[in-house]
This record gives sequence, structure tokens and C-alpha cells, in this order.
Amino acid sequence: METEWFDLIEVNGEIYNHEDLRKNLSSKHTFRTNSDCDVITHLYEEHGEDFVDMLDGVFSFVWLNTRDNSFFAAGVTSLCIY
Repeated sequence: METEWFDLIEVNGEIYNHEDLRKNLSSKHTFRTNSDCDVITHLYEEHGEDFVDMLDGVFSFVWLNTRDNSFFAAGVTSLCIY
């Protein structure tokens, strides 16, 4: 039996510099949506958790890694996890 692991991300807010970030990532990544938040997953793949410093905007997000049940949260707006 094969188990499939996946990541979940929940985002609220706006990333102002998403167009510039998307241009820098487009040679290595395929974007599935036009959402400003779509850059988050690709930035994480390229830069790890340090990518947060590259974001300009008003946002919060939480990322759940189901492989090891860890999570990563960041942002500047209120975020409630329960």
C-alpha cells in the first residue's frame, strides 16, 4: 500500500510584490493559478523558511507538512490556530 503525503497551506492577505517574485521563479516553476499567494509554495521550494523575508505585503499563513506533522506559520496579520 502506497501512502501519499502532501502539504497544506492556508493564506490570508495580499502579497504586493508577487508579480516580481513570479517573474523570478517562472523559469523553474509552473504556476497553477494567478493568485498572488501562489508564489509562496515556489519560494519555499527555492529558499526554505527564509523566503518570508522576500515577501512584501499584509498577510499571514500557516503551512502543514503531513509527512512529519510539522507546521510553519508567518505573517504580519492576526492568525488564529485551534
